Amino acid sequence: MKNKIQAILFDMDNLMIDSEDLHFQAYQKVLAGFDISFTPDDYARYHGRADRDVCKDLAYHYPEKFSPESLLEKKNQIFRTEFITKVVVKDGLRELLEKLTRDRYLMAVASGSQAQEIEHILAHANLRKYFSTIVSVDFVKQGKPAPDIFLLAAERLHTAPQHCLVIEDALSGLEAAKKAGMYCFVIPSSRKPEEFAGATQILSNLSNVYDALQTLQSM
Repeated sequence: MKNKIQAILFDMDNLMIDSEDLHFQAYQKVLAGFDISFTPDDYARYHGRADRDVCKDLAYHYPEKFSPESLLEKKNQIFRTEFITKVVVKDGLRELLEKLTRDRYLMAVASGSQAQEIEHILAHANLRKYFSTIVSVDFVKQGKPAPDIFLLAAERLHTAPQHCLVIEDALSGLEAAKKAGMYCFVIPSSRKPEEFAGATQILSNLSNVYDALQTLQSM
């Protein structure tokens, strides 16, 4: 009998790595060049959203300043040149990935970031070796909270959605996982845990994931 869970799909930003504040700083810097103030509260509205969607919304509010494409290009350039080396891997991640690899789980990164950015970060952090595939917003029509990213990741891993476990930190990711028909562990990064109703389980950190997975498999 096969395990209930056969594949693990990881979000990246603020789940595997501490990067959300770095992304905010990159946006803040590029927008300052257009004399636009961008505060933490402004950025909080976009938590869990793909850069593509963030830039589209900002361009809608400032159409005379930039296009979505030009803003995204400028933001990505600043992030890669000034902030990517400051990315820090979350506590417990490497140990978790080693255990999952030992147990022969299939693993993918399923993130709203762009593919090139994901590859740069994983390479810098020496994490790429753990993942069979990477699915980014570049490969789908809609980012989270649409289920497209997770469904494509499952397809690439040749695993049915009902045998996939998503690990997320954002509400949009939980919504996407539920729409995809997948299990979802949430480790909240910015909202209160009670706001994640519908998660398979709410955990406090990555070090708790493996034991929670073992419990889920036995149910």
